[in-house]
Amino acid sequence: MALLPEDECHKINRLYRQQARDKALMVRAYLRILLSQYARLWQVDIAPHQWQFEYGDKGKPDLCERDFRLTGIHFNISHSGQWLVISFYRGHPIKQHIELGVDIERSRASTNIYAILSHYFTDIETRDLLALPEDQQRERFFDLWALKESYIKAKGLGLAMSLKGFSFTMQHRKSANMALFDAQQSREINIDNGISLQLHDSEDDAEQWSVMFGRLDYEYRFAISISLPESPTWLAQVVTAQSVFALA
Repeated sequence: MALLPEDECHKINRLYRQQARDKALMVRAYLRILLSQYARLWQVDIAPHQWQFEYGDKGKPDLCERDFRLTGIHFNISHSGQWLVISFYRGHPIKQHIELGVDIERSRASTNIYAILSHYFTDIETRDLLALPEDQQRERFFDLWALKESYIKAKGLGLAMSLKGFSFTMQHRKSANMALFDAQQSREINIDNGISLQLHDSEDDAEQWSVMFGRLDYEYRFAISISLPESPTWLAQVVTAQSVFALA
């Protein structure tokens, strides 16, 4: 709680369930600690409790103008199960406006994916999914869901934005490796950069967007959408609660 400003502590304490309070506290503390860690790379010293955020109409958080001008950091977060994914991108603090979204999804056997397809997936996405062998269709469903959520989160519009207004295709994929590091070991995770985005009902230019997709393990996959025509070089780092709070 000491890592958070007073108003955020009040928000957490208003949550009814202890489990929800614990998760909200961890998410907010992780974000603030890591923001401070990355800011120090550029000789900016902001303590975790000093970060201030602004929120879009649908609740998307961004740094307040003062903190963004000091650091140029864009961020987005997503959590599922015991995983929290935070994506950071540092651009020009004055000239460069970037839209950034990240999503992590867990494959769930209980989800009736076929009842959802017609409501939220485009004809292109549905056709490609159903063309796969049946044992691969559920995995493709959650892969696409992570991609679509990452784009919606980047736009900051939530479900006010139609999921049928854009499509992702995953054929002819080209894979590259990105290293994940933690305190004890390094390991590689497959990152797929061969995914294309098509926009059907938008003034956006799909060529001005880059998308990245990867898997943490058999159950979990994540996606990042960013409004840059060329995909950045991403560095991924795995941090445990013990290691991240040691940075505070």
